[in-house]
Amino acid sequence: CPIGAGGPTPSYDKTETKDTLYRLYDYNISDWVVKTEFNEEYLMKRFGGFDFLAQNNF
Repeated sequence: CPIGAGGPTPSYDKTETKDTLYRLYDYNISDWVVKTEFNEEYLMKRFGGFDFLAQNNF
């Protein structure tokens, strides 16, 4: 995908350990991951995420 296909860079916070937590609540997460997969800024730095107040519909 071309540069910028994932949309604007999301807002983020830096933790005390220098980790970056991106706020992706207005993003289609799977689309953002695919479109930024080979972006050097994100390529080797993806570890996981958190979802707060998620509902389980089991």
